[in-house]
Amino acid sequence: MKYPQYLLLLGAGTLSVAAEPIERINVTGNLLEKPLSQKIQASKIELSGTELNKRKADTLGETLSQLPGIDSGFFGSAAGRPQIRGFGGHRVQTLLNGIPVEDMSSVSEEQFIPVEPFLADSINVIKGPTAVIAYGGQAMAGIVDLQDGRIPLSPINGFNSRAEVKTGYNATSTALAKLSGGNESFNFNLNMINKDRGDYDIPGHSKDSNCKQWSEVVGAAQFADQCQIQYGQPVWKRNELLNRYEDATPIEQQIITDRSIDNDGTVLNSSHHTTSLSAGGSYTSQNRLLGLAYGYTDTNRGIPGFMRRGTSAPVDFNLRGNIRILSQGNRVDMKYIEHWDNNWLESLTLDTAYSHQVDDEQMAGVSVNQFELTSWVISPKLYHNWSPNFDGVVGLQYDARAYEGEGYDNYMPKIDSQSHAAYTLQTLHLGPVTFELGGRYDAIKHQANTEGYHVGRGLGANVKDRNFYLQSYSGSMQWDILQNWSTRVNYVHAERAPEMNELYASNPHYALLIEEQGNSNLNKEVNRSLELNTTAQIADLQLMASWYQNQYDDFIYLGGTGINRGGTYVREWRQADTNNQGLEVQAVYTFPWQTWGIFELSAFTDRVKNTPRYQYDGSYHIFNSRPPLPGEREEYFRRALEGSSMPRTPQSKTGAELNWQYNAFMVSIDYVRYHSQNDLAKFERPSESYSLLGANIMVDQVIANIPTQFYLGLDNLTDEDARPHNSFIRHLSPMPGRSAAIGVRIQF
Repeated sequence: MKYPQYLLLLGAGTLSVAAEPIERINVTGNLLEKPLSQKIQASKIELSGTELNKRKADTLGETLSQLPGIDSGFFGSAAGRPQIRGFGGHRVQTLLNGIPVEDMSSVSEEQFIPVEPFLADSINVIKGPTAVIAYGGQAMAGIVDLQDGRIPLSPINGFNSRAEVKTGYNATSTALAKLSGGNESFNFNLNMINKDRGDYDIPGHSKDSNCKQWSEVVGAAQFADQCQIQYGQPVWKRNELLNRYEDATPIEQQIITDRSIDNDGTVLNSSHHTTSLSAGGSYTSQNRLLGLAYGYTDTNRGIPGFMRRGTSAPVDFNLRGNIRILSQGNRVDMKYIEHWDNNWLESLTLDTAYSHQVDDEQMAGVSVNQFELTSWVISPKLYHNWSPNFDGVVGLQYDARAYEGEGYDNYMPKIDSQSHAAYTLQTLHLGPVTFELGGRYDAIKHQANTEGYHVGRGLGANVKDRNFYLQSYSGSMQWDILQNWSTRVNYVHAERAPEMNELYASNPHYALLIEEQGNSNLNKEVNRSLELNTTAQIADLQLMASWYQNQYDDFIYLGGTGINRGGTYVREWRQADTNNQGLEVQAVYTFPWQTWGIFELSAFTDRVKNTPRYQYDGSYHIFNSRPPLPGEREEYFRRALEGSSMPRTPQSKTGAELNWQYNAFMVSIDYVRYHSQNDLAKFERPSESYSLLGANIMVDQVIANIPTQFYLGLDNLTDEDARPHNSFIRHLSPMPGRSAAIGVRIQF
């Protein structure tokens, strides 16, 4: 912990301590713009105030992971993208103040998302492909929009200063400050945060216990590779009765050797350090706003559990491939809003964002990979209100990205991508029924330059430029059947173009322990989605339920081949029809007991399945005498390589939470059960169930006329060995064990 820095930040400002769901900020005018994500008619989650404060974690994925329908692509304590309804990566769009965050984390799960949950004023989540209309194909599973207020959207009366300091056992030490102020004409916002975490503690060994079981690894070369182990030469004996060979290796010859360190009690090389800051200002008048903001992020983080075998870098492998990633990101945001006081045109908004991110992957102190991503986003939107019953938005979006990679282990060529889009969302209110219709058109162009790039073998060696033209449309109807009961149906036809790595990856991607092969011949992905949702309020009981089904044609996924090159298994981007189906149910009951305060009990469960969609019954075999029907041969190989489930499908989960507030004292206890995952792709291993028990205690006080909140956060109280099925590193590193954090928030 770096106390001098923390004390400096503490003196600069404070974070809100309000017990109310919405933060207390003194404003003298109305917001000129509300986030577009709040206007879309879809399944949504909106976090702010106390509810957000108690959920904030090191990564955006971890912050949201205990909510129904949302998981984290856990890749150590410093990296974890949100996954929505079973999918992540290029299907979940991360937004910062409504504008896409262009970063490398959608290309590779070990990469850091350059947004800071601890600085968030609110987080808005849209679940499902309805978000594609406003945000494009990368929102096929949904969006996560983090609002941090770096550009003030309304006049502020005087100054608001807030700060937070946190430390603890097996927890990240954090210090942050926010300062905002201004008057009727000019307003500003400053955000700063510093986070440090050492190697985190776990209840047992870092590697999955099955990695050390001879019966589990013998003959399972891909599993052994995921465990980063090698095993001795097995002895095979033929079983004539069963007509197969069986393992008969003597116990003394059942030798398993680690390629990477399997530590007891601590995950080595899991530490991270992050510094992030932003500064913004806005000029406002009664109907106009002009804002500008700059943000900077610097991280140094370890990748637990890996040793990159086969690298061409001059690395001493006796150091066990100690991998660290150094990232720096710069972002500039510009916003212009013009509001009109007339009968039908409401406002014009112009958002522009420039970002530049550099990642340097180092192994044993040697730089082996450098990535540089530069992007521009320009997004004008025109809001209208033709009548009290008819309103909507028309928007354009331009997105340009330039990727460059170099180094010993570079796995993608230089790529320039551009997209142009136009979209509209229109809402019609007819008494108790609300209709929303939307449409979007995209033109996307990818250009690859292989100069100076070593193209590998496989499908990714066929590098060519590609153009895609997409058409998406949606329709929804919400019926307020009674005052406290509503139901909604959404239908979406959404299209997504292949992304950079899906088209052009062509070399070993050691962070994922695979050789990744793109395919320049991929077609666009098409999804036909149906969702049914209902919400009811019965006295103090609130009930919510959603059922959804997504039918993908030409679903793009990273599939296995069974081929091993240079000690690394080859996986290639391919596409085939796939179904995604799930259910989410939630109940919240409030006990308004005046004598003992307010009790709130909530519970939820979610289920998700990702399954290949086969046209035939599987009776065909390549050695059959009959010729295959159209597409039957391709299905045969997909069954052989993928099986009956898609890889890394998140575990279903069931959770409950009890909240109690008595005057200035607040307590919450949360419990989430992650069920075992036995819906497996070929070569996958099942995941055991585990439970996470946590608690938060908060006390509000006024000290020297300064509102102050003290809090204690407890996570994984039962010290479970938690290994999420959807994590690439579940066999190498579990989630952190039992932890406790104590902190203070002040506002003045």
